[in-house]
Amino acid sequence: MMEKSPAPAQVETRTLDGDAGTRGALRVEIEYPAVSGCACAAALNAFYRRRAESYYRACMGAPRREAERQRALWREKEPFEPLRAGRSFSVMYNEGGLLSVFSDSWEELGYAGSFLRREAHTWELPAGRPAPAGRFFRRGSAWRQLAADHIARQIGQWEQEQPGAFFTGAQTKCRALHGYYLAGDGMVFYYPAESLGPRALGVPSFLVPYAAFGEMLAVRL
Repeated sequence: MMEKSPAPAQVETRTLDGDAGTRGALRVEIEYPAVSGCACAAALNAFYRRRAESYYRACMGAPRREAERQRALWREKEPFEPLRAGRSFSVMYNEGGLLSVFSDSWEELGYAGSFLRREAHTWELPAGRPAPAGRFFRRGSAWRQLAADHIARQIGQWEQEQPGAFFTGAQTKCRALHGYYLAGDGMVFYYPAESLGPRALGVPSFLVPYAAFGEMLAVRL
């Protein structure tokens, strides 16, 4: 079983924000992590800074144009409330040389609707490299099937309590695993918003406890 190095990283919040469009029609507020206390900190900080700047530039495109369009149509007596876009992040695991972070990007564009996207990265800090989910399992083990079975069962139980929470066929579609991050008590597998259920579901996320994988795990988590 692969052993982890012990030192956790230190993670602080950096921000990138500003107003865009005619008379501040769009407000952009981006948070991203700043890492210290590990050899690869400079590389990780450059990575997350680039991601933040890239998203900021993206907000200057279609979201800004939509905000300006609605600003131009505004005829009410009340002041125009700027449309909003941004990104937040959450550190979900930071132990023994492993750092797992997910970031949610969102746009609240008034009449055009709201949009939510998630991306996650898990890093092996001593090497400064991303860790795919398969890195934590023994070669040849059926961890993907086990995870998919757990997720399908959770969808079925959820549907019993809240009929219509998922689209028809979600228990089949979920078997194509999308993304993951580590949490304290298990691996969380997530899917794009509106891929398994309606927009109100948000980002479908499912916890599979580490204990469920048993001897499939090749690292102590």
